[in-house]
Amino acid sequence: NHLDIDSINWLEGFLKTYQGSIFFVTHDRMFMTHLATKIVELDRGKLFSWTCDYNTFLERKQAALEAEANQREEFARKLSQEEAWIRKGIKARRTRNEGRVRALERMREEKKAQRQLTGQVRMA
Repeated sequence: NHLDIDSINWLEGFLKTYQGSIFFVTHDRMFMTHLATKIVELDRGKLFSWTCDYNTFLERKQAALEAEANQREEFARKLSQEEAWIRKGIKARRTRNEGRVRALERMREEKKAQRQLTGQVRMA
């Protein structure tokens, strides 16, 4: 946070030649771009490891978020269809397809669990 440009450049050069592992937490995107070879991310209570540079991480993360959004949309569409089927279904058909009703209940529980997913971190 408190280094001037020359000091940051020196530090980057020094760390690039270091043979061991380095764990750093930073908000400096250029520093990450120049040094990171593996990124560990905590997102919604899950830990993800990305073995790549920072720019590649951003691309892969965006693709993962888009895929997740598509899955959520597909899940919501299927849930909506199942709920519509339940509302329209006649009793005879409803009793014959109790498995489908149970599947709908599981989907509702899954959706509820997704909303409640949060993460906590304690660092000492």
